Amino acid sequence: MTSKYSIRATCRLCSSPTLDKVINFGTVPLANSYPSSKDENEELFSLSLVRCTTCGHVQLLETVEPKVLFSSYSYASSDSPSLIKHFDEYASTVSKRLGLAEDDFIFEIGCNDGVLLRAFKELGFRNLFGVEPAENIADIAIKKNLGSFISKAFFDEKEALAFKNVFGKMKLICANNVFAHVSELHSITNGIVKLLDDDGVFVFENAYLLDTIKGLYFDQVYHEHLQYYAIRPLRDYLRKFGLEIFDIQHVNTQGGSFRIFAKLSNSTEWEVQPSVSEWIKKEEDAGLYGECIYEQFVESVNALSYNLHKFIIDKVAEGKTVSCYGCPAKFALFSKVINLNPETIQYVVDDSPLKYGKFSPGKKIPIVNGEYFKCHPTDYCLISVWNMSDAIIARNPQYKGDWIIPLPHINTVTGH
Repeated sequence: MTSKYSIRATCRLCSSPTLDKVINFGTVPLANSYPSSKDENEELFSLSLVRCTTCGHVQLLETVEPKVLFSSYSYASSDSPSLIKHFDEYASTVSKRLGLAEDDFIFEIGCNDGVLLRAFKELGFRNLFGVEPAENIADIAIKKNLGSFISKAFFDEKEALAFKNVFGKMKLICANNVFAHVSELHSITNGIVKLLDDDGVFVFENAYLLDTIKGLYFDQVYHEHLQYYAIRPLRDYLRKFGLEIFDIQHVNTQGGSFRIFAKLSNSTEWEVQPSVSEWIKKEEDAGLYGECIYEQFVESVNALSYNLHKFIIDKVAEGKTVSCYGCPAKFALFSKVINLNPETIQYVVDDSPLKYGKFSPGKKIPIVNGEYFKCHPTDYCLISVWNMSDAIIARNPQYKGDWIIPLPHINTVTGH
């Protein structure tokens, strides 16, 4: 254990002390630790999911220091062909939806290696800005010469004012799969309000809580993901800072995500669409603000864990070999809950060169590249990056074994 984390006593959105436990996963290594050897010691951190009974927000009980999590990173978005395609669509859809002009100022919080900024640049937009706290990943974005300026920093109110003083306000501010990474949202939200043009729009994507619960996507839970958003508590939170959600789109990333469009509350440029109330009604009808849905979630995760582990153990007992495809951040918890280990899993394939030759967090399964997979195929391959199953199967037509798709239920697909 370590002292580099703290326990949260109140809700991250409404500050209520009424936090009920959803599930406790025990101690888990950081999702992006990726040890360089089997003998390397990894720090373990408690991982517990709780629900605020006042506002309904689901969140982690623990907070690991941001510098421990994000100062160096092992994930570059451009390593994923599926994400490149997604962000190409994102830039096209958002720019058309908002009627952006090529000289409008566009700013991205947590721009990673610039995969979205590149998409905007290819559409002809010229004034592109970003902030990225992981210095090694920010350096990749800077070398691509994608924007007017990319800052190596954590975004907060101070950073927002620094950008505003130098460049002015932004017509579009984006934050994709990062708004859930922030423990103290007040500063980042105030920063967005101060940096946003009077008729500007804040657009952000994150995994959607209702999809996560319905799909049994338990592995979405890890230390970087402090927040698990539903629309109703998020709408109420943003209103406190003068931001109003005016439209929501559903996207397929992470097993189901939302794309939220928010404006300054006093802006008359954008009319609130029926989609906002429709999403909230769907949540309420599903029982998302009661206890039963979470009790059922835990029961179903436990059953899935048992059945998948037994499936793999039985195949190994038959003399079959098993590998995994994908070692994303979610693999740390996934491998613990399913009890995957080097005795049952030959290796785990990943498309990121930053991970080759390393080992998976916790279970220390060797990480190999796609060429190794082609030359050393196993009888079964468990697609641990389950949300990209279709793309992975399509990219590996040479594989003749059986693919195992684990979520939301165990399914096998025979290779071509």
